[in-house]
Amino acid sequence: MEDVRKFILTCDGVLRSDLTPLLRHEMKTALDNHLHAIYQPPSEINNQIMDGLQTQRRSIEAHWNRTNKDMKKFGDMFREMRVIEFFLQDKLSEDYVDASYAVPERVLDLARIKGDAEDRKLAASRLTGGNEDELDKLYQEVVVSPVEELMLDLGYVELRMRAALARGGKPGSDIQPLVDSCNWADLATILVEDRKYSPRAVAGSLQPTLANWIVLHRLNDVQKTYFTELSSEGAFTINAHARALSRKLASSSDQSQDGVSSQQLSRGTAMEEDQQPLLSKVSSKFFGMMHSMLEPTPQESLYHRHGIGLKKTE
Repeated sequence: MEDVRKFILTCDGVLRSDLTPLLRHEMKTALDNHLHAIYQPPSEINNQIMDGLQTQRRSIEAHWNRTNKDMKKFGDMFREMRVIEFFLQDKLSEDYVDASYAVPERVLDLARIKGDAEDRKLAASRLTGGNEDELDKLYQEVVVSPVEELMLDLGYVELRMRAALARGGKPGSDIQPLVDSCNWADLATILVEDRKYSPRAVAGSLQPTLANWIVLHRLNDVQKTYFTELSSEGAFTINAHARALSRKLASSSDQSQDGVSSQQLSRGTAMEEDQQPLLSKVSSKFFGMMHSMLEPTPQESLYHRHGIGLKKTE
């Protein structure tokens, strides 16, 4: 049991330091298991329990060595985590609080790694000195691993990045294009993951409770407009309004194949009053006044422009 006691004391000190969310979660879980074991009667502690605790300690040690042992790697990891966090925070602010946001070029270059041959070539010229063979390794280091350490859904982050790249990084909603294309599966993914991430995104704002309420209020408006049920990315039911939009889109596609301009059809598809872009249907005056709560400070904006992604600390 001496190893168990040493681990508990070590965790108590380490948990006060900078850890990735995933490592912190693993250490807290292991700490709970070790504390539970140490307070059990010796007769109830068998070899299987002790082996399980030892496996947890080895796993955490390996995780620590991977992320925290080398200070340079530790700093690089946290920088990339901040880039992703700021990107998601600003996208929530833009989509639900009407705050304009231009995506940093670095985020777009990382999205290009998963694009077509032309995108990958451009990404390589900017990120790896033209070496396309290094792109996948870089993507693992600066996107996949940081997303895992943040305990975020990789598919959700990549969906957000692809949407930003499709607009060339220019300000704009990620919600409305999904509605226009009747891409209900991706819309469901964004709504579910945005709901999970919102409390973390607004945690540093002046009034996090109110800021989170604003985001969720707008998010619920979107959900009610297009879904009767949405419990997870793969478990949703679209409502009659969404089905009608899908039928109109299908009809428009059929007509365009008969020689009608698809661009004209896309402009004329949803011009009825009840089908105007969602965020323009709801009065945005109140939300426009409140979006400053989610805006970064001038110093944080400076970090964004230079792609550093490190928040100012008090």
